Amino acid sequence: MEVREYVTELDLNMSEIQDMRATQYAIFEGGFGKENNPNSVKYIADQIGDKATAVGFIFLRYTAVGIATGIINVIAGIASTEKSRLKTLVRDGHYHMQKLENFLRDYKEFDRIKVKLPFIEYNTVDGKIRFVIGEGLITGARYKNGGWISDM
Repeated sequence: MEVREYVTELDLNMSEIQDMRATQYAIFEGGFGKENNPNSVKYIADQIGDKATAVGFIFLRYTAVGIATGIINVIAGIASTEKSRLKTLVRDGHYHMQKLENFLRDYKEFDRIKVKLPFIEYNTVDGKIRFVIGEGLITGARYKNGGWISDM
C-alpha cells in the first residue's frame, strides 16, 4: 500500500468543517482497535452517510460503505507502530479542525475560509483514502458580502 503525506488548500464553510470534523471523529471512534469488529464498517458508514460533501473533501470516494470499508482495510493492513501513529494523527486532525470551526464562530463577518490542511493518503487497491492529520493554515477568509481577504 502506497502512502504519502502532503498539504492541499481547501475552500470551506462552517457546515463543511463541522462535517469533516464529525467524519474524522467517527473514524477515530469506529476504526482504531475495532478493525476486526464486523460492526465497524456499519458504524462508520452510518456516521458519515449524510456528510457527502465533507466525505468527498477528505476521502476521495463516493459511498459511505465504500469509505468505511476502505478505512477499516487501511487500519487492518498496517503495522502496529504505523497504526499507533495514524491513530494519533487522525485524533490530531480532528482536534485541529475544531480550531477552524472556532475561527468562523469567532469572526462572524466571514462565511468561508481557505485553509491549507495536511493529509496522509493511502493508495489502496480500492482507491485512495486520506485523513486530515494536523493543524491547518488559514490563508484567506470571505466576508459574508462576498469579498475575500488573504494572507492571514
